[in-house]
Amino acid sequence: MAGLDERAMQRQLRNEVTSTTHEGTHDAHAKDASNYAAGQGGSAHHMEHLETRQSSWAVDFAQEASRLFDVVRPLVTDIEHIGSTAIPGLEAKPVIDMAARAAPDVDPHQLGPVLAAAGYTRHTAGPKNHGVYTREHDGQRTHILHVFADGQWDDCNQRLFRDRLLRDPAARSRYRDVKTRAAAAFSGRAYTAAKSQIVQELLDDERAARGLAPTMAWDK
Repeated sequence: MAGLDERAMQRQLRNEVTSTTHEGTHDAHAKDASNYAAGQGGSAHHMEHLETRQSSWAVDFAQEASRLFDVVRPLVTDIEHIGSTAIPGLEAKPVIDMAARAAPDVDPHQLGPVLAAAGYTRHTAGPKNHGVYTREHDGQRTHILHVFADGQWDDCNQRLFRDRLLRDPAARSRYRDVKTRAAAAFSGRAYTAAKSQIVQELLDDERAARGLAPTMAWDK
């Protein structure tokens, strides 16, 4: 936030938040972030904790992917590292995000009993177009597994967004700036809402470049 006074930051974050809602999906969370940007309080008084990039994140992913394959193969055919912990140069919450490709005819939402053996539970909040499973240690979330149907894999937003940030230094810098400022002002879903505009812009551009129809960033 160097070079930005509080009012300037509030104006910028308000602009980044207020145009991100769609059909009520996360209006309440964007409103919470927008309220703070307008000086009206809300959960934004609690900062989101980000850590500088750790080399251990890549190792953690590789070990966890190997462990998961022992449990879910052949129901899952691919597991990749996604999210900010997969991007060199980005600060991130110390939670490893992964994308998995379900085998043909496997329902991504029905892997709960199998993944329970690996310590994962199904996460029913958030995106509904794919299965989401989380793992915790000592009450703290450590891993999030997004499982996509076979037909969703090639154009799922998580992988497209990761690829864009890996390939495009300018996009990575823009996202890092918004992410860092949002983390200094917000927590939880208000923090996510504060990043929605930049995520949407980069996804729209990436999908258009690949000849894909746009989707809402919330589906990420």
